[in-house]
Amino acid sequence: MTSNIRLVNFKEKLKQVFRTILVPYVIFMVFMLGPKIMLLDIDAEQQIIDVLMFRASWFVVVIGVLQIIYTCLIRIKADLLFVSLATIILFGLGYFIQVNYDDFLSFVNNNIYIQSKELPNRFPFCFNICMIMSPFFLLGIIYRHFETSILIPNSWKFIGGCVVCYIGLMGLDSCFFDSHIVVATNSYKNLPLIFIYAFVGILSLLLISKKVSSIRFVNYIGRYSLLFYYLNAFALRIVRVVLLKLHIDLESTWSIIIGALIAVALTFPMVMFINRYLPVLSGQKEAFNRISRALNLNIQW
Repeated sequence: MTSNIRLVNFKEKLKQVFRTILVPYVIFMVFMLGPKIMLLDIDAEQQIIDVLMFRASWFVVVIGVLQIIYTCLIRIKADLLFVSLATIILFGLGYFIQVNYDDFLSFVNNNIYIQSKELPNRFPFCFNICMIMSPFFLLGIIYRHFETSILIPNSWKFIGGCVVCYIGLMGLDSCFFDSHIVVATNSYKNLPLIFIYAFVGILSLLLISKKVSSIRFVNYIGRYSLLFYYLNAFALRIVRVVLLKLHIDLESTWSIIIGALIAVALTFPMVMFINRYLPVLSGQKEAFNRISRALNLNIQW
């Protein structure tokens, strides 16, 4: 993401979304269809439709769709105020859809292409979720726009204060408000409060990421974050089965932390293998350029 929104190139952004979001999504989701249908008691037809309607992995799809939406908005008018107003409208529509979900016309709720029986309130391309999540994307644009003009303290003391503030807000919220976003179950509560402390959390992560930018394995995770996202879910399932076999309490804090660390450790070799032998899955430009040359396509990725 560039700090000058006027420099965003629509064509280049489409190519980036295609190779880093669309292609890995299709390959991973199709690959996972077989095991899910065979091992889990799920509707096979609905699973296939959910993959084709781009809602099987909402987090990845939302990232890709929002990149295209905001690139289109910037192409219409490369102005931060315009983009912010558009975000307010998008969020308002998304929130309206979420609040009135149960009152939708029956043909909307009963149509397996528009709505999924397995994934409630998830439109094709997760468009309604994109609208609700749009303020988070706008925050990233605003941050990059003012990154060099507003000096944010980058000391560990300030970062520690942000983290303490975030944990404190989370604790108060847990005790008195129970705010949450659970996309899988279509459960949204106190969204404005979530955005307030999410801003503090995002700021903390941005500042911490700058501090640890020299740590190679952290950079590696950031560079291939979506690949880690896909494979870590698979690794967590393996770890969960092993912990259950060992009769370890999965609800305890320590088992959750240790399980997560083991899953990350398992994910690293898988990501390294894919980057070396299946680079298309990580969206590497040169891999797509080789395919273009082999197929005589006049496309430079």
